[in-house]
Amino acid sequence: MDRFIGLSWSKHLVGVLMLSGVLVHTSCGTSRKEAAEAEARGEYLRAATLYSQLYRRTPPRALELRAYYAWHTAEAYRTLRQSQRALNYYRSAERYGYPDSLLLLRLGQATQMAQAYPEAIEYYQRYLAVDSLSHLARVGIEGCRLALTDTADVQRFRLQRADSWSSSASDYAPAFAPDGSELYFGSNRGREGDKNDITGELDGNLYRLSRDQHGQWSSKPDTLVGALNTLADEGTPSLTADGATMYYTLAERSDQYMRTAQIWRASKSGEQGWSKGNLVDIWRDSTIMAAHPSISPSGKTMFFVSDISGGYGGKDIYRVSIDNNSYGAVENLGLPINTPADELFPYCQSDSLLYFSSDGHPSYGGLDVYKAILLPSGQWHVQQLPKPLNSHADDFGIAFDPRLNQRPDEESLAVRGIISSSRDDGRGRPHLYHFSLPQIVTIIEGYVMDRDDYAIAGATVRLVGNSKDASEVVATTKQDGSYRIKARGDVSYVMLASAPGYLNQYARFRTEVAQRSEQYVVDFRLASREEHEALRHVYYAFDSAELLPESAEPLGELIRIMQENPEIRIELSAHADRHGVQEYNLRLSERRAQSVVTYLIEQGIASERLLSRGYGQQKPVTVSQRQAEQYPFLTEGDQLTPEFVAALSEEQQAVCDALNRRTEFVVVPEQ
Repeated sequence: MDRFIGLSWSKHLVGVLMLSGVLVHTSCGTSRKEAAEAEARGEYLRAATLYSQLYRRTPPRALELRAYYAWHTAEAYRTLRQSQRALNYYRSAERYGYPDSLLLLRLGQATQMAQAYPEAIEYYQRYLAVDSLSHLARVGIEGCRLALTDTADVQRFRLQRADSWSSSASDYAPAFAPDGSELYFGSNRGREGDKNDITGELDGNLYRLSRDQHGQWSSKPDTLVGALNTLADEGTPSLTADGATMYYTLAERSDQYMRTAQIWRASKSGEQGWSKGNLVDIWRDSTIMAAHPSISPSGKTMFFVSDISGGYGGKDIYRVSIDNNSYGAVENLGLPINTPADELFPYCQSDSLLYFSSDGHPSYGGLDVYKAILLPSGQWHVQQLPKPLNSHADDFGIAFDPRLNQRPDEESLAVRGIISSSRDDGRGRPHLYHFSLPQIVTIIEGYVMDRDDYAIAGATVRLVGNSKDASEVVATTKQDGSYRIKARGDVSYVMLASAPGYLNQYARFRTEVAQRSEQYVVDFRLASREEHEALRHVYYAFDSAELLPESAEPLGELIRIMQENPEIRIELSAHADRHGVQEYNLRLSERRAQSVVTYLIEQGIASERLLSRGYGQQKPVTVSQRQAEQYPFLTEGDQLTPEFVAALSEEQQAVCDALNRRTEFVVVPEQ
């Protein structure tokens, strides 16, 4: 099997697992035959070591022989997924004139994984000149161009290596327990046994992490309790929806006969842990590979990987129905999921959503993770996951956390999970990474205040959108008058703020298409139903009832109030200061109040909803809380009568006279 299949992230060239179990030490007498035999047996680490020794011992003038050894060393390192070492030897093979045009394809793949995308494109194009139908060269070019241009979600996704769980060995293919309380994964970390000549690592076992009710993971992984782990190579776990059964890949190790990876099944039995596994004999032929199982949430389907003949090229993804531990006919998922290259590590999130890894689709380099959506037509739609989930290296074995947004103190996330990747390991060994994607949240927030800018606690804010599935959202303001409502992007909204003793106020706006989290601020200033409200900044010409142009804005606000509260009638009143003859001031204020009424009627407000009154000097201002705060020489409740004002300084008198010269409105109680 190749390194991805032995069961886990595994080991050998597909088909057979034949391990010597004993490391063969090379000497100065290393022969070409020994290297070739190690390569033929799938012992790629040993083959790379032997070929590289032969390469170094061969004189530079022996061009053909040096090219041959460099090529075979590179091929062994490529299979081991050590892409940088492979690239170095591919370049040597090119320098010494290795004649096979396949070298151009391999240089394209290796330089792509080194993120030298323009150079990789050039190699792919040169290979297409030789083999114009090459699928790998075409998707290689497309992947390089994607890598050079694709920035979607790079800033939104967060990815961090799980250092506290990591080892120096390969850690890969995570799987969550259905309730999210445990995480299982395969690892080649410390255990008894010999390292093998295929990868230079120990065979793998399954490991477990537990999570408490507060969401904290155990600091170090433990091996599984029970008899599931053996001296063989176990990995790629998948659990049924009840968490009681685990499917996994197992590759036995034997010096006597050839074996390949197979799917096994074990059961959980309380404190006894996991039972000894039993073979799931899908093909009914132990020489045909079946690996990387993934059980659907319904438990009725298992997806898996095989290289059985009759597929699309390398390793394909298949599915088989399950009924009471019986397995039905096997189906190749076909195009567009499977390609002439390798499709691996399926992860079934729902009956219509499948994730998998592939090096046969356009990628940023090596294996990338893809999402396949089953359409109503029965066809699959395949999408590449964005950076940084995918990288220039091998990315595979994704698993999504079922515990999402369960704690109120947690950041709201769209997705969270674990993925395995070799991006930070020069030896090509994968490690586990946390990833998360914050939700795109559209928030509308603000304050509901009175017209003096004091908070109205307990006010109601309603939000209604024009989308088909929109429902009314209601919020109540806090003590400071604030509110906060979750909304959606690309929706037209109508908002209504209301409170007992106050007139309603509406707001209308549209949110933008949500490409990132946004906050919109909408403040409300409610007019009283019971108290007189001053119309600030309504001005008249001197000694006249003619409204000045700057009065249009505050009167426009009054028109809005009338339109949003169509049931009310108001009295418009004008007032004068203490100067002048009372009778003259009374008539002037009457004309000014009528001037405002006339303006409102001209703007479409029904005349029967409007009353006008002029009071002249008869109703001096009673100082409000806001006025007392603004003018420290005044006290809330002071009445600005002529006698009160006359006792003040000249500057203070001018302030009080300005406060008394005013235009107000008040809601007229219903008869």
